[in-house]
Order: sequence, then structure tokens, then C-alpha cells
Amino acid sequence: MQKNHLTVNILGSTFTIVSDNDEEYLGEVVEYLIMKIEEVKQGFAKIDPLKISLLTSLNLVDELFKVKKLIYPEESNDSLEIEQLTERLINKIDESLLEN
Repeated sequence: MQKNHLTVNILGSTFTIVSDNDEEYLGEVVEYLIMKIEEVKQGFAKIDPLKISLLTSLNLVDELFKVKKLIYPEESNDSLEIEQLTERLINKIDESLLEN
């Protein structure tokens, strides 16, 4: 299968994504990520891009776990524990960012 390439700039870093997925799909994924990054950035005046990335990643993992829980309810005990841990991590990062 042919590899597709998409060059993106996210939080000031430019890099090329190489994937089996088509460029349209890759573009949608990148657009979604940028939208989520902007949501995180709205809550803070100025924060380090690494912290923005980490907080956005935690939010996306939380979103993923919630969707997985809906699709695979039989795994809900493990998912609930992971979801609670993720929520606590997000709260700690939020508190840390507010202190800076």
C-alpha cells in the first residue's frame, strides 16, 4: 500500500506524517487535534506548548475511554478506574498550569 505524506505545523513544530491512511483522513485527524488544542489554550493566557500537548493528550485519552466504555460496557470496571485516574491527572495538570 502506498504511504501518504502530510506536512503539518502544530504548536510551532513542523513535521511530516507518513501513513497508510489517505491525506483527507489525515487532514481530518489533524484538524480535530488542532481544535482540541485550541480548546485547551482558551483556558490559559500563555503556557508552554509541551504542557498544552500533554493536557490535550489527556483530554483526548479521556474522550477515548468514554467512547470505549459506551462501545464495550463489559470492560467498564477497568475503564472506570482508568477514567478516574485520567480525571485526577487532568485536574493536577490544570492546577499546575494555573500556578505558573
